[in-house]
Amino acid sequence: MLRERPLLIPFLALAAGLCAADYYDTLLPLSSAVALLVCLLLSCFVRSRIPVTIFTFAFFFVWGMYALTPWKSPVYPTIPIQQYTSRSPVIVEGVIGERPVASASASSFILRTDAVIRDGRVLPVSGNLLI
Repeated sequence: MLRERPLLIPFLALAAGLCAADYYDTLLPLSSAVALLVCLLLSCFVRSRIPVTIFTFAFFFVWGMYALTPWKSPVYPTIPIQQYTSRSPVIVEGVIGERPVASASASSFILRTDAVIRDGRVLPVSGNLLI
């Protein structure tokens, strides 16, 4: 069966790793994936197919758990947007954080800021703006 479908084990292991990382909220460092990659490469020199199969599954499972790291624990800049308040105009880049709220007299939304562009330079920031 493994010769007929050689990508079945990596696919199932990667899918299981992604699901496990999301369900159990567990993230693994890159060093664990690198260590299993080294073990996988060393298992290629063993005559039996069992170690290669086991380390293939383990490597892709751990790689799936590592793959969600940017989404589960993103790194935000720690520079508050309040540092860039001044009378000169700036361009603020960001993502709308909440749905716009509309009333009879006004509407507003919250912008999660990512960067401020001042004098052609992009400066990373963090914070929320009520617009």
